[in-house]
Amino acid sequence: MLCLALFSSNTLAEYTLQSFREATTPVDSDEDLVRICKDFCENAEDIDVIRNAQSMWSDIDNASALKHYSDLRQQQPDSKEILYLYGRILEDPLEQIRIGREIIKNDATWEYGYRLLLAIYDQHLLTLAEPDEVSEKLAIELEADKAYFDKFAALDLDPEFAARMMFDYQMYSNDYEAALPIIENGIEAGYRWAMQSTLGDLLVKLGRNDEAREAFASELELYGPAIPEDQKSEIFTSMYISSLRDIDDFSGATEYLLSIEGIDTKCHRLYDIACLYSLSGDADNAFTYLNKAAKCGFDEVRKSKADQDLVSLHDDPRWEGYVSAVQANWDSGAEERRGALMSEKVDKPIPQGNFTDVNGEVVQFSDFAGSVVVLDFWATWCGPCRMAMPVIDEFVKKNGNDKIKVFSVNTFEKGRKKASDFMVENEYAMGLLFSSDDYSRAFGVSGIPHLCVIDRNGKIRFEHIGYTEDLYENLQIWTQDLLND
Repeated sequence: MLCLALFSSNTLAEYTLQSFREATTPVDSDEDLVRICKDFCENAEDIDVIRNAQSMWSDIDNASALKHYSDLRQQQPDSKEILYLYGRILEDPLEQIRIGREIIKNDATWEYGYRLLLAIYDQHLLTLAEPDEVSEKLAIELEADKAYFDKFAALDLDPEFAARMMFDYQMYSNDYEAALPIIENGIEAGYRWAMQSTLGDLLVKLGRNDEAREAFASELELYGPAIPEDQKSEIFTSMYISSLRDIDDFSGATEYLLSIEGIDTKCHRLYDIACLYSLSGDADNAFTYLNKAAKCGFDEVRKSKADQDLVSLHDDPRWEGYVSAVQANWDSGAEERRGALMSEKVDKPIPQGNFTDVNGEVVQFSDFAGSVVVLDFWATWCGPCRMAMPVIDEFVKKNGNDKIKVFSVNTFEKGRKKASDFMVENEYAMGLLFSSDDYSRAFGVSGIPHLCVIDRNGKIRFEHIGYTEDLYENLQIWTQDLLND
């Protein structure tokens, strides 16, 4: 049983963060992972070790983790430690808020009551992009809890976390003047969350655009030669325009883009200008610049059709003409794109090892002999992976057969349930496989999504990292080329 001496300062050597990582890294089975997590939760003395183990356990099987801590709470009703651990894995943010308040009321000097309370507000209200039913209720609750941000900062227990919470609170409250010294001090202190780009966003909100541009430039300089200068210029422009868009300064963003030297030759920036005019309600100028982009060679058909910035233009009779022009650009570049893909064709052996399926059964490549196999290495936490998967799903539903096998290979993520649920919830048609991190790296996977296309003889012939507009077409070209070999 977990005892009240749970968080003593003398941490057992065998229950450290390092030993937890070492114990879980080679393990694939959900059941074995839960067993290890439970062992650490029951025997570790360091709260941060327990938090890590509990988080992994909750990700894999929240029901069993919640039952464990619910039982402990009944056995030790006076333990603030048990109450905190129980509260942090509840699914109802409002209940979590109430538990955080209870912990602080019982011990106003204990760090973790504040961590629970403030983190819930931060995640479900302060930094939420769009309000929802829960955030609206939390906004009401926040009125009674404002003082906790200052109280926690005054305790000086975790200055970095306290500063982050206070900064997010001030940004949520639109008190940008109060937020400014927090981010400036955070940058000086080297806090991980305090970035020059965040400062730049804030300075734009304050109308200090010259200083904002300096901050964005400073952020990019940190990368040194790792990012070529021409790419830095494009990234800088995107950062600055994004900040202006966030405050609905569409005219300011348009003015800046129009001031760029050689703008008439930058197809994607002409498209950006069209989007800004569309958001401003100026359909005539929007179409002027959409047509300029098309004449310049802009060919992103999928993006145009799906872009929410342009939805207001869809019923305009000029829309179909623009889409046709962009489609023609896309079609005219087909041979060039195919040639570029063929020039990247490789001939690599499949690394030794195996995947497993949703039942934990070993899957070998010999099972797919004679078929072209597409592997998409992904994780549920990966944004570009989530962008790519609907496209891959569409490809499978239109092209999947005995000759073409497509699998989503979950990697760099512990536990199988989250990935399985994600696939089922989205009704994706790809087969789901699981890979150890080491086996994924043996394929050359360092960033995801990472696609490997394997020929009928079991050789890797095409590879691609990231999400691109032409993914669907690429899948068609890759698979047809290998079917024709």
